[in-house]
Amino acid sequence: MSDEAPLGAPVEAPTPGPIEPPPAPITRKTPVRAIVITIAVLVVVIIGAVIGTTFVLRSLVAAQQFHYSSAAFGYRVTLPGKPAVSKSTTDTGSPTETIQWNGAGRQIITIEAAEAPKTIPTDRYSAVLTGALAGSAKSFGDSHPTDDTKFTLDGQPAESERMISAAAGPIYEVVTLKGARIYVIVVSPPKTAVEHSVVGSFAFAN
Repeated sequence: MSDEAPLGAPVEAPTPGPIEPPPAPITRKTPVRAIVITIAVLVVVIIGAVIGTTFVLRSLVAAQQFHYSSAAFGYRVTLPGKPAVSKSTTDTGSPTETIQWNGAGRQIITIEAAEAPKTIPTDRYSAVLTGALAGSAKSFGDSHPTDDTKFTLDGQPAESERMISAAAGPIYEVVTLKGARIYVIVVSPPKTAVEHSVVGSFAFAN
């Protein structure tokens, strides 16, 4: 005996189930710390170029100095010579600007600036600065941070650190911030005259 309905018999429509709402859009947070670490990684890439080289400091002659001013990130600094300038964005979409000067023997000075998604609260300044240096040291893997110093750079909080890496050698790094902008200054290898000249001339334009 067949269970099929006879031809012409009405067929019951299936009962519709509950309609589920569409999934909520996925939102991704962009914490300031993620941007700081991204900057630190970019700095590591730049410093990686000096691995395995012999460093020779180029004389800081006044005639060689170059006064650089960044309209995009509101700062100015004096370098031993004219730097190469490049702009890009982080994985979180924040704009960045890198200036880099290479001296004889691959003496490197680089300044990395990035825009955070929003203004950094003043009560988080210290945590952001410390996190930036920690992220940079971690990126080197075998680095040994020393001489962590907190100070004021042109009226803004700053923190510096010296690192000794088996791969890249000694590095001097300074992190500072203003509003929604974060700045990382790296001198490799660290030389007192270069550090004082670069960090001492760094100033915010607005």
